[in-house]
Amino acid sequence: MVAGEFYSESRKYFEIIEERLKLNDSVELRTSFIPNTEVYLYFCSCDVVVQPYRHASQSGVTQIAYHFDKPMIVTNVGGLSEMVPDGKVGYVVQPEQ
Repeated sequence: MVAGEFYSESRKYFEIIEERLKLNDSVELRTSFIPNTEVYLYFCSCDVVVQPYRHASQSGVTQIAYHFDKPMIVTNVGGLSEMVPDGKVGYVVQPEQ
């Protein structure tokens, strides 16, 4: 599942899912705003939280993932790598250029 709003043009992600990887029957997209009253549903149902940010200072998503005891994969931008110790509560990767 991909949950949350896109902050840039979404078409390229749809193309990756649908055309390149042919995963449209396997990936559920919930890409609109998620109200606070529904956030817990997504965290309770996921196995891992992925934050593929290219730019960030911090992320409230990280704190919520900690609350729900979810492992994370985050990019090495802003303060994310400080909040998610690599190999301990998740993994830190380089952002795509």
